[in-house]
Amino acid sequence: MKIFIDFDDVIFNTKKFKKDLFEIFSKYSITEEEYEKSYYDPNDNRSIKMHDVEGQLRRLSEMHSFDEKSLRKSLEIFLHDSSDYVFTDVVPFIILHEKDKLSIVSFGNLDFQKKKIRSSKIKKYISDAKVTDKNKVEILFTAIKENKNSKEKIFFLDDRVEQLRNVKKEIPDIITILVKRPESRYQDIKDEKCCDFEAHNFAEVQEIIKKFIQ
Repeated sequence: MKIFIDFDDVIFNTKKFKKDLFEIFSKYSITEEEYEKSYYDPNDNRSIKMHDVEGQLRRLSEMHSFDEKSLRKSLEIFLHDSSDYVFTDVVPFIILHEKDKLSIVSFGNLDFQKKKIRSSKIKKYISDAKVTDKNKVEILFTAIKENKNSKEKIFFLDDRVEQLRNVKKEIPDIITILVKRPESRYQDIKDEKCCDFEAHNFAEVQEIIKKFIQ
């Protein structure tokens, strides 16, 4: 069995992370309006946008001056360990599937997303973590080709319908699960054509997977 799992809002409480990140910025006279305005690149017109701290700092520096060196130090301390943002049901689920092939497949700015995943300490439990700033389909195609077993069940968990749609279109046999946690930043509506199931936590994900275990 292969299980591909999205990181933000599925494994990681990104909504709370973003809120706490603002608390750090606010100590340097950065308002919530400025924080939100600078969070994403204004020229990024994609429906699923990428956040990275370096880009945000650059955009904020164009708004007004602040002690950037001190802020960077505060961010470095904050990003040293973000394991508290990993949802509590994640590790028990991973342990249940220690004999299966689990992979994190995350979309985002390559440098910042890798740093965030590393900071979460989740790689102690899932060593395979892949990040892309493009379509997740490419990563899944490559991973599925490796040691391909036609009888092996393959699951893909994500909180964004667009990601599930892209993957289901190219890999129709994959079993897609829309994960809609109450804490998620997004609450996409399930699309029956691309979302085989919907779950709100990993206990529900496990119940879905159990249906496919012989």
